[in-house]
Order: sequence, then structure tokens, then C-alpha cells
Amino acid sequence: MAKKDYYEVLGLQKGASENDIKRAYKRLASKHHPDKNQGSKDAEEKFKEINEAYEVLGDAEKRAAYDQYGHAAFEQGGGGAGGGFGGFGGGFGGFEDIFSEMFGGGFGGGGRRQRVVRGDDLRYDIEITLEEAVKGCKKDIRLSTLAECDTCHGSGAEKDSKVETCPHCHGSGRIRRQQGKGTFVSRARKHKLVEFSDVETFPIQKATVKVLSIKRGNTLNILDKLGLAPSQFYYKIERIRQIGDDIYIFHQTYVPEQYINPNYPNLDYYSSIYDRFKEDYHIHMNDEHFEEINDIVFPTPSKIASVLNIDENFPTVRQVKTTKLEATGQILEYSETYKRGDYYKIKFISCDRDH
Repeated sequence: MAKKDYYEVLGLQKGASENDIKRAYKRLASKHHPDKNQGSKDAEEKFKEINEAYEVLGDAEKRAAYDQYGHAAFEQGGGGAGGGFGGFGGGFGGFEDIFSEMFGGGFGGGGRRQRVVRGDDLRYDIEITLEEAVKGCKKDIRLSTLAECDTCHGSGAEKDSKVETCPHCHGSGRIRRQQGKGTFVSRARKHKLVEFSDVETFPIQKATVKVLSIKRGNTLNILDKLGLAPSQFYYKIERIRQIGDDIYIFHQTYVPEQYINPNYPNLDYYSSIYDRFKEDYHIHMNDEHFEEINDIVFPTPSKIASVLNIDENFPTVRQVKTTKLEATGQILEYSETYKRGDYYKIKFISCDRDH
């Protein structure tokens, strides 16, 4: 079955701008996302098709190759133009640079689509005589290139085995994740990352969570932070976290209405919002993209100070966090958390990139 034109998949014309492509992808990916169409094979296939189209059209280099050669640019042999040497400019039978081959853009590789990456120019040093230089000559040379595996034929799978597209990377062979209690920040140091995380000043097992309230709302400034339209709604969930009699954290979390079960049995049902996303919607929030800003608040707002049972002149740390569904960019959660200053500690550790 012939593949559909990638522009057609996204509902675009060939000369579409980069912004048009991004907008079309976000709109269609959100519409056909498996979590919104549970049990629908058609939606799942459409979602894969949309991701495949965006992976190419969303990358300037891949898009240029696709515009020139169509789907042939990503089939075995790559290049899409002519055979043989291709004049050292039209591809060399799918010859890609070493880094592409080593890190996942190469020949088949577990069913991954080929990346069209221009490799280094080929050079071969050979000695010829003066007479050969004047009269011309032909010489046979030997070069190493890529060849299709006789067993898997480029699929990376056992012969006659069923090959399925990975539901996480959608065949790209790559996933991007930020995980851990904090985040991993790339630094300019050679081969180093810096990991940072909150450090609890007590055994975390002793902490308890209590849900104070769950309220439906549509205040414009919160709708804007959630990327929702004025006619839409969200739920505000207020929780406290305490150790013994000390309340040390006050959470105010805002979640789009579509991700709240209106028939929740009791307030404690939302004591862990991340568990609810995981169990009710199969979304692992720790694997999704997030941005978090921490700042010191002094004096502490009166309402917050009252909940935390502290004086307003006692400092608190405000953590403002937004979590997005990485596949579509949809905002899943906006939260404002206040933590008592005497319970706040942060640790930085440098580690190797393959840590």
C-alpha cells in the first residue's frame, strides 16, 4: 500500500511554513491521541501517521530531502537519485556519516526510519604515473559501504517475526525524557550533566497528604495558564502535606476538566494527582515535559501562612510548575506550591552523560 503524502496527512500545501506545520501537527495529534480515543485502532494508526509526517516535515533537512525525492529519500539506499556513485553528490547507496550510523540514524536499525544526513565527502588517495595523468586511465578502488542484512533485510528483527511500531518513539528509535525528582540540566562541561533534586529533611515515608478541597472554575488567568479557551473549565485541587503535626507544604493544583473524574468517591481520591493521571488516563506525569520555577517568598501571603501555621514574616519557597503532554504540547497541570523555608533543601550532583 502506497504511503500518503506527508503534507496531505497534515492537511497542508507543499509550501507551508514551519509554524503552519507545527500548528497542524499539534491540532491533529491532540485530536487523534490514543488517550482521547481509547480502543480505536483507526485513531491509533492516524496518530502514528501524523507523527511520522511531522518527524520529516518538522525537520528542515529531512523536509528538503522529502521535497526533492519523496518517500524514496527514506527507503533503503536513501538519496532517491540515480545509482552508483551519484557523482559523489547524489548519495552513495545510502552512505551516511559515522555518527548517524552509530547513534540510531542508520540502515534499518530495528525498524527505524532512515535519517537523510549528508555525510563527509569521500576521498581516496591513489598514485598514478605522469603518463597516466596525461593520457588518462581507469583504476579499480575498494571502498567500504553499507549493505542490507541477508537475514533481517534492514528491519533489525528475526526472519518471519512480526514487527510492530514502538508506541513510545513511534519508530524513530529515540525518546526524550526528563525524570527524577528534579530535572537534568545540560552544562557546558565536557561529558557532564548536573542532577539536582529536593532533599527531604525527614524520612519521606512519614509524610501524609490531605485533600482540603476540589472546586470547578474558569477564572481567566488560570485558563490562560492552562492554555484553555474562556468557555472551558478546570478543577482546582488544594492539598496539604505534613509530617506529624507540622504542615510543611500547601499545594494548589489546576487540572483541565477533561482529566478529572466528576464521580470521584471522596476527596482522598485525589491525594496523589499523578497516580490519578496514571491509573485513569495512562499518562505518566514524571515522563512528560515540565518547567518549574522556584523562588523565595517573603513575606508569605496571609492565606498561605494561615494554612502552614506560620507567621507571615516566616519565608516560604514557592514552586510554580507546568506539565505538558509531550506528544501534543497540551498542558496537563499548572500548580503553585508553597513549602516552609525550614523544610527546603536542594542538592546538586555532577555525573557522566551515560549515568
